[in-house]
Amino acid sequence: MNKKMIKKMRPVAFIPPCILLCIAIALNFIDEEKFIAVFTALNNLFMEKMGWIASIVAVLCFILLIAASFSKFRNVTIGGKHAKPKMKTFNWFAISLTSTIASGILIWGAAEPIYHLMDPATAITGIEPMTGQAAKFAMESMYMHWTVLPYAIYTVPAVLFGFMYYNGKKKYSVASQLAPMLGKYNKPIVGDIIDALLLFCIAVGMAACFGQGLMNMVGGSHALFGTDVGSGMLFIFATVAAVISIGSAITGIDKGVKVIANLNVYGYAIILAFFLILGPVSYFCGLGTEAFGGFVTNFFERALLTGTASSSNWPQTWTTFYWASWMAWAPTTGIFLGLISYGRKIKHVIWLNLGINAMFSVLWMTILSGTTIFVQMEGIRDLVTPLTTLDIGVMPYEVINTLPLSKVIIAVFFIVICLTLVTAVNANVIAMAGLSCKSKDESTQNDSSPWYYKLIWGTIVAVIAYVMMALIGSQGIKVLSNIGGIVALFLMIGCVVSLAILIPKYKKYDLIDAEESESEIDTKDLLDEKALELGQSVNE
Repeated sequence: MNKKMIKKMRPVAFIPPCILLCIAIALNFIDEEKFIAVFTALNNLFMEKMGWIASIVAVLCFILLIAASFSKFRNVTIGGKHAKPKMKTFNWFAISLTSTIASGILIWGAAEPIYHLMDPATAITGIEPMTGQAAKFAMESMYMHWTVLPYAIYTVPAVLFGFMYYNGKKKYSVASQLAPMLGKYNKPIVGDIIDALLLFCIAVGMAACFGQGLMNMVGGSHALFGTDVGSGMLFIFATVAAVISIGSAITGIDKGVKVIANLNVYGYAIILAFFLILGPVSYFCGLGTEAFGGFVTNFFERALLTGTASSSNWPQTWTTFYWASWMAWAPTTGIFLGLISYGRKIKHVIWLNLGINAMFSVLWMTILSGTTIFVQMEGIRDLVTPLTTLDIGVMPYEVINTLPLSKVIIAVFFIVICLTLVTAVNANVIAMAGLSCKSKDESTQNDSSPWYYKLIWGTIVAVIAYVMMALIGSQGIKVLSNIGGIVALFLMIGCVVSLAILIPKYKKYDLIDAEESESEIDTKDLLDEKALELGQSVNE
């Protein structure tokens, strides 16, 4: 470790999470059974004792953003009223979409509906498996887990960080998202401790995302070339994906990240076009319309479902798992989304994420999940067997194989999976590197964190992802997400409180616009004085 790295380091924020994560990796090689037991026990404890809190926080995020959209706060520009966006609107959309939940919709869009068809929370709903009602329940669940609420969870910390960092002139820290709540207690050491906790959370959360993408890549290779779906291929893809992700993160937001995100969105459009032309359009549009009505009608009931009254753990397996998963990502992803929102109004940030991005996810789930349900319910292909005997990574390709030109679509899908994984990982690696060091350009959205912090975090995330996927498989994704969500949940509670304080009192924290207004007043006074002097000299 050279002197330059030590000088830039925030030791309290960087060293503890690195040590904990390295211990976790070492424990795997020393005692694999204990490693699995520890992570599983933590996961179970969180889901059983604290899952209901996560549900409430998720709904509060949504309610607060709606409130912000109708308040005066909505017209505040991130960076001050004279700030201009640093990237085009399409690039902003592409990066925000692909750095959030897009990596998940590729794999779970085809895998999750089959789980819900097999078990439509029968103990709670009374719906029998593999029935028409189960199909509707499955689609409603896809909308619940992948659209408005996930983006609400991401958008709250994004709005907070963007405003407090640029307008409030706070430090590049998760503590800045909590500044309205912390008040005078927002000290440097508090920020370091919060960032250390967050770095641990996001490292395991990112490992879950990375592992999810790896399963998709391995499944794609199996579909295209007939390769094995075991740990050998997992290791190869983990290495390749890590190199590309870290490399693009090092090049920065305006280069590698932007280019890959744009390609990613074009890939999504091509895939959707294939399904719209070749897929069962009338079925998934009809089912989607019916299910969306159920989703809207039962929105709050489903969002707050805990299963306690029915003694069912279905919500902990699915709905609460997702809230924990999104929360593990949210504070760090919020930093990234806040950075790229420089020059945008608060209402535009909310509309982009809670509106456009969430509606894209609705469209994606309607088409991909609807096609998946059609294939299974109409007996076109048995999707239960590959799901239970292979892994979730093969599911999108099993569905695509039922369409004409399947090899072409699979090839495009495989490329998009690779790009999506890279985009999601490099965005968060950039944010994690920024939290680890002191070097940050606070006047713009530019990333100036040293490359070696990106290398360290990218490597740790890739190693944990490979270890968990190789040992536990797809269940490892859920375990990792929930572990990250344990601590992140408390950070999200702080974000909810902070936004509730900020909405009515934003002027108190807006230092940049206050300075600009004062400067404008001083300029006006100076001009008035000059005009008065000029008038007096004319009269004389």
